[in-house]
Amino acid sequence: MTSFAIAVICALGLYATKPNSHASEKPQTVTATSPERISETLARSITSRLFPDSAFENAELEKEHGRWTWAVYLRPQGSNRVQQIRVEALTGDIIASETKTPSMTGDAARRVEDAQRQR
Repeated sequence: MTSFAIAVICALGLYATKPNSHASEKPQTVTATSPERISETLARSITSRLFPDSAFENAELEKEHGRWTWAVYLRPQGSNRVQQIRVEALTGDIIASETKTPSMTGDAARRVEDAQRQR
């Protein structure tokens, strides 16, 4: 996890500790059924550092190749292209970045077009 992501998570208070008011009590072990994922807001914040003058288009939490990722779509200022940035949902690491053009086909193109119509 990047130091920026750790700082943001700590600042948002996602990790909270409970003081042990009974020193004689045994510490409890908590078993998580699933790891915590970063929020869409944090994924957007992480990606906006790469493209600071970009407008947010859309974000989707997706499971690809067995791992959860945020697909964040940003439109650079003055461009007709959309930048798709993949953020690993458990660590906040950027794992891929791809430029999408209006002439592309497939699900990603439909998502971009839907986001534009919703504005």
